[in-house]
Amino acid sequence: MVADTIPKRVTINNYDYQRTNPIYPRAGTINWKPLQQKDALSRFSPRFGHATCIFRCPDDSGDDCIWLTGGHSDKYQTFDMKVSERNSDVWWSKDGSSWSKVMNIDGDYVLGLGNWDAKVPGPVAPWYSRHGHSLEALDADGDGIMDAMILAGGNSPVPSNDTWITTDGIHWHFDGNAPWNGRSYHASAVFKGENVIIGGTPLNNEVWSGKLVVGNQFRTGFTVQWRKITEEVNIPFSPRAGACITTKFVPWVPTNSSVESKYYEDLYLFGGFAGFPMNDDRYDNFRCRNDVWKTNDGGNWTRILPPKGTNTMPWVGRAWHGCTTWHDRNDKTKGINLAATNTGDAMSIQSRLYIVGGAYLGTKRNHVVRTMEGYLDVWWSNNGSVWNKVNYDTGPRKTLYSSSEWSKLDADDEQEHWQGKWGHTLESFFTRGDINGDGKISSDAVYVKYFTQSTDVSSSQGKVLNVTREDKIPSLLLIGGKFVKDGPFSNAVHQSQPGGKISTSKLICSTRFLLCSSL
Repeated sequence: MVADTIPKRVTINNYDYQRTNPIYPRAGTINWKPLQQKDALSRFSPRFGHATCIFRCPDDSGDDCIWLTGGHSDKYQTFDMKVSERNSDVWWSKDGSSWSKVMNIDGDYVLGLGNWDAKVPGPVAPWYSRHGHSLEALDADGDGIMDAMILAGGNSPVPSNDTWITTDGIHWHFDGNAPWNGRSYHASAVFKGENVIIGGTPLNNEVWSGKLVVGNQFRTGFTVQWRKITEEVNIPFSPRAGACITTKFVPWVPTNSSVESKYYEDLYLFGGFAGFPMNDDRYDNFRCRNDVWKTNDGGNWTRILPPKGTNTMPWVGRAWHGCTTWHDRNDKTKGINLAATNTGDAMSIQSRLYIVGGAYLGTKRNHVVRTMEGYLDVWWSNNGSVWNKVNYDTGPRKTLYSSSEWSKLDADDEQEHWQGKWGHTLESFFTRGDINGDGKISSDAVYVKYFTQSTDVSSSQGKVLNVTREDKIPSLLLIGGKFVKDGPFSNAVHQSQPGGKISTSKLICSTRFLLCSSL
């Protein structure tokens, strides 16, 4: 244990942190670890504004992979000898650590459309290089298997509305221009089986939904049919870009015992850079927000308010952050926090909403923030109203410390620095790892203890609980992004920690301040 003092050097779980005036961090606050890459060629270039999703791997394994497309990077020489900061590459990974670049991309290379003059097959996709776009996997026939990935919009270099479909990540086909105006940094998620897109820049608050439809007349066998869910005048939240949306499944128990219990699906929206037009009576400047909205149909929205006695959400306004819902793979209504399932608390058992990082721009009290102010925090909530902060952070900018390892920045002065990050993506995925430290990766369940006190593990009464299989560890993966304050782009992938001897993580194991510890 770390002594409850104010030392010059603080050690937690074999990590050392040097700070000018450190404050004692609570035990069990190391939540993330960087996934190591084998070599420079096994990872995409540092970038932000890329798009990711989960879709089947391009081999015959039947496994799911993380797919990554495009993004904004440092300048590089393109295939046609030009210089660009936008990318048109495609990558996939089975574990988040080793990435493979698709080198045999094929599809619609047509004169006047995208990268029509690129080498085919080759490493350059037919769609224009871009950032701020969306990428989602959709199931057309409702059999639970994702049939295709949909790439839409983004800066290419101007806000676009082109839509592309692929059934394997290799062959990309143009599906026409969507009926919505060109946009980038729109919010995107799969809601009730359709690709919902909200807002984007130029600032708007439109809500569109795209359904993947089967048809033999289409080159991929599919097309996307878009519909506008409701008119902007009926949307209560302000036009915005850089917002984040995610879905949450909630159990529904019927009053009639003869009716089978089911679940319903809600869509949540968090923050974004937003503001009504100056000629609108609702105008209150342009800035990043911390509002939360919910809908069960995409058209009727309700603002989620903080608990009574508080005026605002505990996390500050932000945009270009990551968000997701973390649920059990076999039951979408339940979270992966097994410690919570032992409490008997129905709310604690539910899946959790997560938001991670992001940045701030716009009016702030009596001045205007014109340079990104970044955040290095992680928050979760069961209902969008009551939020719990996962990470520990302290100190002013020059001596800032955070337990969010993804915010640690390598510096030339060999000192450790922490800065906010934005433009990253956040995916829930299953990874592999030796949780109990026995040198093996088991398909059987492993066990850890959790304690009822969060600051003094040695005096706590521990309880043993089943955590997870080591070959299918539920994880959050934070991918890429950009550090603020002229910080660099990043191609790092950080994995949340599951507890056990690897780390003592509050991401999974804690519920109302329960702490996981190693056996």
